[in-house]
Amino acid sequence: TKNHKNQSAPFPIISIDSSVPFQKSISELTMRSVYGEAIAPVSDMRRMAYYAVGKNHGQMRGSGSRSGNGSGSNGAMNGGNRKCYFTGEPVIGGRPFYAGCVQQGLRTLIVFCLPSALGLPRREDLEKVTEMEMSTPQQMIAGQRSTDELSRRTLTGLSTAALSQHDSIYNDEGFVLSELFHSTAWTEDENGNLCESLNADFLLQALPDPDRDLLLNMQKTFPEQFASLSPQLRRPHCWRLYVKFCFFSGLPIADGEMYYKVLDEVVTANSKKNKMIDEITLSHEVMEAVSGESAEILTLPGNKTFQYLQKHYKQQCAKLTPQKLYKKVFDRSSWVRVMPEV
Repeated sequence: TKNHKNQSAPFPIISIDSSVPFQKSISELTMRSVYGEAIAPVSDMRRMAYYAVGKNHGQMRGSGSRSGNGSGSNGAMNGGNRKCYFTGEPVIGGRPFYAGCVQQGLRTLIVFCLPSALGLPRREDLEKVTEMEMSTPQQMIAGQRSTDELSRRTLTGLSTAALSQHDSIYNDEGFVLSELFHSTAWTEDENGNLCESLNADFLLQALPDPDRDLLLNMQKTFPEQFASLSPQLRRPHCWRLYVKFCFFSGLPIADGEMYYKVLDEVVTANSKKNKMIDEITLSHEVMEAVSGESAEILTLPGNKTFQYLQKHYKQQCAKLTPQKLYKKVFDRSSWVRVMPEV
């Protein structure tokens, strides 16, 4: 009506604080994310992981005494302080591992157990997954390519003595079962021996969930170390199958768990050539430590999260070199949220 058109707005001035950066998501603007980040102080509470140390820490079977600090690219390769509690062998991000976790406030005690320490994966489980993967022509073609590649590598005269990580995929003569070639990558160990590394997704499908039977296997194989665990860690509900680590806190990220990561192309484009750096990931648990319940509505880490990371994880932030990579990591547009597959 004419009367409504002549009425003034209920407030005289609309102003926008230009010092507050706008976020990518409009929905978050309507849910106080930007305003909250601009005025809320950064929490002094640091979310951290603490790794249990077994009696074999610093020892690797067949390699004498070895230890790592978890610093730099060497720490990423040898697992640093992330060691299997039972064997002392390194736990490396990107390769599946079991972990028992007990949270006390913002601290989480973690006990690692490598599948290979328990004789896993079992041959029959690998064969079941192989049968499913080989059911498509594309997989059969990929398998033939890997077989050809192995033949060329074997002709170089490299020893196959290092092919021992997964005993269940070898026959009595010590030869690798050919039907598993398509899920295997071939590399060399530090002694120049030919080594296999099963595809992580393939291995995840073949590994059993950490149930009562798995813990009984753990107890039977390592009775002394198992008895040293706290009562909580002797129960299956504390154990899960993991494959990644949070770059900043060191917390493990479970298979199928939501997390955040810097885009691979951003890391590649802004890193030094020939320098290996861990995948830059952020666990949702850290997001919850920063933003509380609001973490559930945030699609990506923002300024408040970045301030938290820079304040509490200075050692990890120092690894983000050169400077252009550092700047990109703390730019919201460089991140993506990884959701569980449904």
